[in-house]
Amino acid sequence: MVWVWVILGAVFLALLARSRYENMNATSSRVAAWFGVLTDGLAMVALGFGVFGLLMALVLGVFASTGPRLVGSALRDTLLWSSGLILLAAALQGAGVLARRWGGRGAVAAGRPGH
Repeated sequence: MVWVWVILGAVFLALLARSRYENMNATSSRVAAWFGVLTDGLAMVALGFGVFGLLMALVLGVFASTGPRLVGSALRDTLLWSSGLILLAAALQGAGVLARRWGGRGAVAAGRPGH
């Protein structure tokens, strides 16, 4: 079962590296680029937890006929926390976009040496 976490970690790091590459090419400010990478990474984590919570609420709250179930306040709390995490992910994505715009468009990119 550990291999699942290894694959998830590898996918997360690959997406974070891609985010870093795109942020470095999109802005002339290194600070804005790194802030964009940080917000993108946190948004990916929050979105992952939020979607996982929604799937758990769907499986254990709607489809489960026997065994453990989410009902009442437990189901409501799971849905609220999951929705909050998804909203947090959207806000972090927005902050990353603002950071890239703050860094400047059309200027020399931060990741290109010699400029």
